[in-house]
Amino acid sequence: MTKKSCPLGEDCDLTIAWMKGAEDARDRAKARIEALTEQLEATRLDAKEAEAYSVWLEAKLGKTEDFVRRVIRYADDKGDDFLADKGREALLELRGENDE
Repeated sequence: MTKKSCPLGEDCDLTIAWMKGAEDARDRAKARIEALTEQLEATRLDAKEAEAYSVWLEAKLGKTEDFVRRVIRYADDKGDDFLADKGREALLELRGENDE
């Protein structure tokens, strides 16, 4: 092997050049792994936040449904068919059961 083919210049041999290339490749792989790990952790945090928000929304939806049921009962007790019907429509829409 000639020193002229060494990518690090005239004063090296190919074994050192190969070791340097392997070290550079390991460094690039480690940097890529670190970047992917950071992205994974950020995604995990985003998923946890989304789950917490979903739980919060479900609780709010439950409270809203309870309120609409009370309105329907009140309207039925007062004989207000229009309000009771609108309440039932709203309840179906909250549940995602509205055909429209």
